[in-house]
Amino acid sequence: MKSILTVLGITLLISLDCLGQTSTTAAPSAREYNAQGIKVSIVRPSLTFQAKSSYNDSYQEVTTKIVDSTIGLSLGYVQLPIKEIGWTTNLTYLNLSSANGDGGSILRADGNVAYTFIKELNLKAGVNLNQITSESERGYGVGLGYQGSIGFQVSKNFGMDLGYTEMNASSQRNYQTTAKISGIELAANFVF
Repeated sequence: MKSILTVLGITLLISLDCLGQTSTTAAPSAREYNAQGIKVSIVRPSLTFQAKSSYNDSYQEVTTKIVDSTIGLSLGYVQLPIKEIGWTTNLTYLNLSSANGDGGSILRADGNVAYTFIKELNLKAGVNLNQITSESERGYGVGLGYQGSIGFQVSKNFGMDLGYTEMNASSQRNYQTTAKISGIELAANFVF
């Protein structure tokens, strides 16, 4: 738990530092942004769910499933100044289902540090806290994960992200289960 709080604290400090940066070559009001404001996104990931269960430290079972149909919605804030460090934060809901009928959902909160190279291109990386609920497995705790993406900004109000995400969680009952959901994500972003 201390490591989760440490990572979130460092991310928060970096984000706050980014808010206080000003350009030395232009007045703060002249700062040019790739995108800035409230962001609503439609998220379409391609994910793999892997669970490892240990029974009395003697038996281990690994289950891997392809999550066939996933769609999500995200609400967040973005501040991407051009040729400076920026940041994003998001709250995302993902609805999951697989071919064998299993389903569930993920609620994910993430924070990212970003750099915009030119108006049309940015990179983002950060950490996430996630809560996994599954129809076949209950009791997962809040997990820690990470993500990274490359962003293509079409206009100040519309962009696309292509990235990789990993979300981890664990559950303890009569057996210990750790879950990892990972894969690529495509997002269409609308900034207001």
